Amino acid sequence: MNDAMYANPATTANIKTLAQRGWHFIGPEIGALAEGPSERPGRMSEPETILSAVERLLGNPHKSNGRGSAWW
Repeated sequence: MNDAMYANPATTANIKTLAQRGWHFIGPEIGALAEGPSERPGRMSEPETILSAVERLLGNPHKSNGRGSAWW
C-alpha cells in the first residue's frame, strides 16, 4: 500500500467496516515509501511492530504453555 491508496475513500470505508466487524489493524505508518518520502500514513509497519501487536492480541507465543512448548 502507499499513502494515496490508504487515503482513498474506498479503502477508508473498507477499513471502517472491517473494524466494526472486529478486525484489528496494524499500521500503516508514516515514512519513506518505495516511490519516495511521504508525510501521510501508508507505509507498512516494521516487522517488530507487527510481531508486538500480534503478541498483544494473541498472547506471547514464546512463553511456555506449562508443558514445555510454545504454540508454534
